[in-house]
Amino acid sequence: MLESLDVLADPASDAGRERAAREHVGQVYADAEHRLADLRRTTVRAEELTASLREAMTPPPPG
Repeated sequence: MLESLDVLADPASDAGRERAAREHVGQVYADAEHRLADLRRTTVRAEELTASLREAMTPPPPG
């Protein structure tokens, strides 16, 4: 990944290396976006579970 970023930052990089670097960075980016979406879904489920547990631990009002 770092090598690809170096290629993209180097104005002297040839077109073939730059194209390959862009493709690699794009693949890493897509994977990172997918993982982030998974983490967001997991966070929502964890928050729902925590809320349910908190509710279960709350004593009912007297009466």
